[in-house]
Amino acid sequence: LSGSIPKELASLHKLELLNLFLNNLHGRVPSYIGDLPNLQVLTLWENNFTGPIPHHLGRNGQLLELDLSSNSFYGFIPPHLCKSKKLTRLILLRNRISGPIPSGIANCPKLVRVRMGDNMLSGSIPPGILSLPELDLLELPRNRLNGDFPEINLTTPSSSSKLGSLDLSHNELTGTLPSSIGSLSGLVDLDLSGNRITGSMPEEIGSLKRLAKLDLSGNLMNGSLPLTITHCSSLASIDLSHNRFRGEIPPELSNLNVLASFNVSYNNFYGSIPLSLENMSTLTTVDFSFNNFSGLVPDQGQFANFNETSFVGNPQLCSKNDCIAEVRKGVNTNTNTTGWKLSSSSRSLIYGMSGLVVGLFILT
Repeated sequence: LSGSIPKELASLHKLELLNLFLNNLHGRVPSYIGDLPNLQVLTLWENNFTGPIPHHLGRNGQLLELDLSSNSFYGFIPPHLCKSKKLTRLILLRNRISGPIPSGIANCPKLVRVRMGDNMLSGSIPPGILSLPELDLLELPRNRLNGDFPEINLTTPSSSSKLGSLDLSHNELTGTLPSSIGSLSGLVDLDLSGNRITGSMPEEIGSLKRLAKLDLSGNLMNGSLPLTITHCSSLASIDLSHNRFRGEIPPELSNLNVLASFNVSYNNFYGSIPLSLENMSTLTTVDFSFNNFSGLVPDQGQFANFNETSFVGNPQLCSKNDCIAEVRKGVNTNTNTTGWKLSSSSRSLIYGMSGLVVGLFILT
């Protein structure tokens, strides 16, 4: 279908469902759409609509589902969308919507899915939205949301198992990650990357037994990696890169039997890379680069397949053959059997010592 929504639809006072998705419709959505008294479902995704969302949408107290994604809507989110208290799906992603998220969204007891990424939303995330009893998915990435990470106050024990996916990435969130994050025991995917979150990772992270993906990269977090993270037995991917984490990597990390990707690059971790990680047959990607690790690089198991780019930027880290060569020979710094190279500082030290020995020999 092409063209615009005709004005004649305004006379359909008994209309409950209007599905016009996956077409080539354009122009503005007529304001009368928001005044249809019995409208329950409005899905207009994948069109070329522009202009504001009808301000009165949801005021009829009947709205159950709204999907306006992949258009060019702009302006604010209407304030009455959850007047019915029955709204289950709110999908507004990939538009140009700005302004705050209406506080009433946090009072939608039936909400299951909220997707509003790739817009220009600003302001703070309404308190209480993470505590909605039926919420399964909340996606707000790539907006301009600010303020602290919202607190979580669950009213019933069963509520904690509903939220499976939480994506607040690439916003301007600040503050710390609250200990109440541990009450979201149903979380499978947690992505908070690209914000300004500070503080340490709470011990309560270990309560997330179903968590498969944890992405905290690109923040300002510090402190050590809590041992409780090894209790997250379903973790397949951990990305803590580009933060200020410090301390040692716990050897118990090898207890994560399905971990495939582990990235701690660009932090302040130190100590040795635990040899116990060699036993993790599931690992396919690691990145320990640009930290302060020291000692030997593990070279057994999956580590035999990782190249030097996974370990660069750690001046005190070397492969087994290089470390042996440095101690025993002090000269052969360019060749080895594992393909690893000494750090520039170690190589300079060896060359310097070699030159000193040669000089003393000539003088004598």
